[in-house]
Amino acid sequence: MPQIITTERYWDCECEHDYIHKACVLQCDKCNSLQDDQPNSHTNEVQAMLTKDLARVTAEMEDILIPVLFVDDQEGICHLQVEKEDTIEIVTLLSDVITPYGVGDAYDLILNFNGRQCFADSLDWGMSDA
Repeated sequence: MPQIITTERYWDCECEHDYIHKACVLQCDKCNSLQDDQPNSHTNEVQAMLTKDLARVTAEMEDILIPVLFVDDQEGICHLQVEKEDTIEIVTLLSDVITPYGVGDAYDLILNFNGRQCFADSLDWGMSDA
């Protein structure tokens, strides 16, 4: 049986759909579940949701800006201007236990943007409150 891995950065409410919430959301506005009373989300479900959200955002908006920190250049935050011809995908969710490169809680995933990896926060592109 495959091992179930959860993340403290997201939690599941009682809703049948759109049940994954970022940890900074303390209560579901649909079912009124409280974060403290609910389980952490499965990482594979979070990554699937974020992948779907990222695809939706890049398809719906001609130009969007996503604040990121490039893995190979951590001098400061820059804003990606994402256009339709750009290639952008989720590489991985950051670990709850070991956050690489000392970026802390500011970012929850690593994106591949035109072949270059960067840290990003899903809330910065208007993640659906799923």
